[in-house]
Amino acid sequence: LPAGADPAETYVKLLNPPKKGVLYLEVGQSKTFYIEVKSEVPYLFAAAKVDQYYPGRGIHTPGGDQAGQGTEALLEITITGKNSTADLPAVSGWPWEGEYWPAGVAPVAIVGGMRYDGGEVYAEYFPFMVIVP
Repeated sequence: LPAGADPAETYVKLLNPPKKGVLYLEVGQSKTFYIEVKSEVPYLFAAAKVDQYYPGRGIHTPGGDQAGQGTEALLEITITGKNSTADLPAVSGWPWEGEYWPAGVAPVAIVGGMRYDGGEVYAEYFPFMVIVP
């Protein structure tokens, strides 16, 4: 957190996470996620993006969302089923050591955060799996 920021008043929240950490999508079906950012100290900008273990496989995501200088914003990320995830191998150690994802899923994470004067960054990572039959 930037100097002087109250942890209770500075946060990034995924407002509508997938139930039980699993997002089920059909090919062509989309789900929009909403990320709330709030900061006691004004930020230069806030942003949300999707991190994918298998970029371009199983799902399609846009470049992300961004808000200009401020203290709070509501950001959006849409994920669309692109093709089946059935042939994707299991993944271990992503995004952190000790994490395991079974075969047949696309491990993804929504990352939201804020950049402050002086280069400080505050971010949160929200990992989950996507299944496209």
